[in-house]
Amino acid sequence: MLMNTIRRALVKYEILDTQIISYAAKKHGTYDVRNKHISSVTAQEFLLMRDQATNKPLYHVPLASRLHMPLMTYSRPFLRDHSFTRNLTDRIILEFGLDHPSIIEYGHRAISQFINSKSYPSFCQSISFLPKEQQKTIRGRFTFLLDNNIECLPLAETAAKRSFDLLSSFCSEFNPKGNIRNTINDILILSSTLDLCATLVTEDSVLNRFAVRYLDGIWLETNGVIQIDFSTPDGTTRSRLSESKGYINRAWRARFQNYHGKP
Repeated sequence: MLMNTIRRALVKYEILDTQIISYAAKKHGTYDVRNKHISSVTAQEFLLMRDQATNKPLYHVPLASRLHMPLMTYSRPFLRDHSFTRNLTDRIILEFGLDHPSIIEYGHRAISQFINSKSYPSFCQSISFLPKEQQKTIRGRFTFLLDNNIECLPLAETAAKRSFDLLSSFCSEFNPKGNIRNTINDILILSSTLDLCATLVTEDSVLNRFAVRYLDGIWLETNGVIQIDFSTPDGTTRSRLSESKGYINRAWRARFQNYHGKP
């Protein structure tokens, strides 16, 4: 909590959602993404860390501490014939009682380490077992993040816990996406923005309508890109979630494993 307060005081974050960063990488976007920030949720979506069809991890990236060495800095990665094991990375378990299946997220802290330390060879090793065309796509996206000096912010425990209230309120007014995992990801990105009293940069009209209805923020739209500033003079974020008709299920909870301590 203290670290979050310090970071808020020192940095004015602009959090880019997955759509914004994807458009920029394809040179279709109008928003300047250089030196901006993304959540580890966006990093995982952008870098195709999860198979969309099965919702299972496509590959794992290891924590440096689990490898018992710093992230590798050699110029050429050793090729692998399989993914790093899940035991080498961090884990977040989101439990929704009987309302939705539990979700296990791997590598939020680890992928933030890879991006922020610009560990390109290490990252390439993590995906070297994938088909060549898939590797090429993912390597290109990782390079795009590094070339634009984009910092990745790992999902905070406070943001994960806040997301349950947000998700309950969202589902009371809007239909979740066909794959509810995608809606949960959107809510986690929004929750991370709130947690940092930052500005969300998005083109998601549904998420925008929800944010305007339930959350206090300064709203601005330019060329279809929406910016919602959740910072306030006293460094806090006010919300109107208490006005929501949604039922907040107290059985919902988040558990973090291998997430804290020495990087």
